[in-house]
Amino acid sequence: MEHLKTFGSSEYTVGDLQLFRDVKDQNVSGVLADCPVVRVASGEPVTDAKSMGARLYIVLRGALGVTVEAPGGMADGTLTKVLPGECVGELSVLDEEVSTSSMSALQETELLVIEAEQLWKLIDESNGVARNLLRLLSFRIRAANVQIRRRQKVGEFYRQLSMVDGLTELVAEKA
Repeated sequence: MEHLKTFGSSEYTVGDLQLFRDVKDQNVSGVLADCPVVRVASGEPVTDAKSMGARLYIVLRGALGVTVEAPGGMADGTLTKVLPGECVGELSVLDEEVSTSSMSALQETELLVIEAEQLWKLIDESNGVARNLLRLLSFRIRAANVQIRRRQKVGEFYRQLSMVDGLTELVAEKA
């Protein structure tokens, strides 16, 4: 990861970032001005599962791939793509737990890095930031619920299939 400049000296604006959309507070620009903008080469890891250090990353240019590990330490193979304007890492800031996801650049990427203290300051000083963060979290919960329901339906489908022997077409008895 290569430090390029600060957000205040970059060509990017607060309005380009989903987390700060429709936030008119001048304090937001002031807090973000000193946050670093870093460049990550394609394929380079940003964080790995079990990494410490709570920070929020906002993609300014490029794309990140995020893989979440299951509690047993195994990744489920699902890759989430994070595009310009979107953020990732907010959960590690909010719950102060070790990250359970690995992030790497899918292409050359520029990121705005917001440390936990700065994000909490933004939340405390701007209800617009807090509101946008709540919207983001509720969207992610809904998306996770859809994924869980889909997986349950697939599981039920295969359970039903396993009840009938394909060769004899006899129905297996329940145990």
